[in-house]
Amino acid sequence: MRVFFKAAPHETIVTPEAYLTRIATNMLKDRADHSSTKLALRSVPIDEQVAAIDDIDPLRELTARQDLSRWRAILGQLPAQTLEVFSLNRIEGYSYREIASDKGLPLWVVQKHMLKALRHIAANQDAEHG
Repeated sequence: MRVFFKAAPHETIVTPEAYLTRIATNMLKDRADHSSTKLALRSVPIDEQVAAIDDIDPLRELTARQDLSRWRAILGQLPAQTLEVFSLNRIEGYSYREIASDKGLPLWVVQKHMLKALRHIAANQDAEHG
């Protein structure tokens, strides 16, 4: 029979405070590790949490519909080309330079459309909340 562990030789502890501090520190680390493992076992990825949310929440659905309606009204007041430039930048993620190149417009015209759209949105949001 093999012995895998044996008792440490009896030694005198020179600094009992340091020894006790080390024991306490190790116990705290073990407890933190154990707690984080428990937390990890109870956690689920955010996608699963989102899927677990009740699909029917009338208040949230109403609020979302009202927000969508308000945004459609605000953006619907923009001239077609301004709306297109704004959508390409903010929704599709194209840079001003890419939009200018794709639409055959000078860069300053794209910037002007974006400034117009942002001012219009800010003014209408202020009016909504004011």
